[in-house]
Amino acid sequence: MATLKKPGDRINSFLSAAGYLENELPLLYRYLGDIAFGRLSRDMAMANPSKLNVTVVNALPQYLKHQPSFQHSPEIYELACLEIAANQAFLSPELPILSVQQFEAIDVQNFPKLKIQFVQSAQLLTFEQNTTSIWAAMKCEERPPKPHRLDEPQKVLVWKQRGAPRFRLLGAEEAILFEQFRQKLNIKSAAKFLANPEDIDLSIACALNYVRGWVDAELVARPATD
Repeated sequence: MATLKKPGDRINSFLSAAGYLENELPLLYRYLGDIAFGRLSRDMAMANPSKLNVTVVNALPQYLKHQPSFQHSPEIYELACLEIAANQAFLSPELPILSVQQFEAIDVQNFPKLKIQFVQSAQLLTFEQNTTSIWAAMKCEERPPKPHRLDEPQKVLVWKQRGAPRFRLLGAEEAILFEQFRQKLNIKSAAKFLANPEDIDLSIACALNYVRGWVDAELVARPATD
């Protein structure tokens, strides 16, 4: 027969959950404030009576997305996604990256067959709210703008560079190319999804410009050819 927790035990459990979540998600805590974040911590502690851990925290966005009390503020779900992705990037193992010198040493004839493997920390998120503006303002200790829905969904790339998590916005073309490389396509095949599919040489050159930028940003792990 299960033993009921004493009131003092439950209070300690809630306080422990609040402290753990605040430590893992300090920006989300600042955005929500003590009361709302306290309710969230209590709900998470009740849903996970054993103990909060990284696995539970990583599942938080889905909880927020379907929780009625948070559905009126979708930017909260997206902020949680961004902060958790940044934490995951920071903790991810570091693979040997492709340096600019190594990239420039690749024979031009081999570029069409080149496949791009991204570092393990790389994640591509899709936001519909002005979440990145809210994040940037809070990181600068400024008052965040009022949340609002964007005219078009925003692609946000999160990764680790020089040991620190970073993110930046991708344009539609760069996001498409990124996704094609994640599907293990080589440069020639991926370039067909760009704006000039009938001019494959121009599309390959355009793709290589993006790849060079990713190499500079320490996003590319190592090349592979067919």
